[in-house]
Amino acid sequence: DDSFANKNNKTGHAILPLLTSRRMFGGIAASLLAAIFLWQATAPYEGGPKTRYETAMGELKTVELPDGTKVTLAGRSTLDVYFSDETRSVELVDGQAYFDVTSNKSHAFVVQIGKTKVRVVGTEFDIQKGEDDVRVSVVKGLVEVAENESIAPSKRLKAGEQIFASLDGNLGKIQTFQQETDISWKLGRLEYINTPLTRVIDEVNRYRIDKIILKDRSLADYPITISLALDQTDRLLTGLEHSGVANIFHRYNRVIIEAKDTSEKPVSK
Repeated sequence: DDSFANKNNKTGHAILPLLTSRRMFGGIAASLLAAIFLWQATAPYEGGPKTRYETAMGELKTVELPDGTKVTLAGRSTLDVYFSDETRSVELVDGQAYFDVTSNKSHAFVVQIGKTKVRVVGTEFDIQKGEDDVRVSVVKGLVEVAENESIAPSKRLKAGEQIFASLDGNLGKIQTFQQETDISWKLGRLEYINTPLTRVIDEVNRYRIDKIILKDRSLADYPITISLALDQTDRLLTGLEHSGVANIFHRYNRVIIEAKDTSEKPVSK
C-alpha cells in the first residue's frame, strides 16, 4: 500500500511506509594503506587540467576516471576531476557521489568537499554534500578522521560507519548507517528511516523539476520514514499533508511546505 498512515507511532511521529528493498600526514602506516583520511582543505588540486562531470535533474551517471576509478553521480551533482601523472584529485562541487577507487599506493586519491578532504588509496565510500553539511559513509576499508584545525585525537571509521562534517570542516560523531537506505539511490530508490525532513528534501530535490522549499523551520528535524522511487517524490508531499503535519502550496516552479496550525485541535489523552 503506497498510502501514508494517518496514525502516529508511539513516539508521536507520523509513519510513512518503508519498503525493505580531511590534511593528513605523510608516511601512512602500511596497515592503513586502504584507509580514507579527512582533513582541512587548502587547494582542491595540486595541478593538472580539470574535467567536469555533471548530471541533470533525476539523472544517474557512472563515469570511469583515467586510473580506472568508477564514480556514480546522483541527480543534480557536479564533480571536477584534476588528474596528472602525480595527482589523483577530485572535487565534489555539489550533490552526491559514490566512489569505487582503484588502489594505487604511490598516489593517493583525494576528494575535496567544501573545507573537508577525503584521502584514500583504494576503497569504496559515498559522499553527500548538503546545504549545511557533508556526509561520508564508508562501505569498504578503514577511515582516519582528523577534525578541522584540532589537536584532538583522530577518529577511525570502519565499513558500515559514517560521519558528518559541517561545511567549515568540523566533524561530528561517528555513527553507523544502513547501506540499503543511505545508498539506495544507486538502485533508483530513496529510502529513509527517521531521517530529518530537511535532509530528505535536500536529496529529493535532485530528482524534481519543482523544488521543495521548507518555509517553516519548526519542521526541519521532523523524522521521515518512507521509500520512494526516484519518480515518486510527490508521495513525500502527499504524506505530509495526509498525516496532518504540513500544508503544501504550489507556487510557480516551487513547492512550499508550511507547518499546519494545530492550536485549535484537541489534545489527545
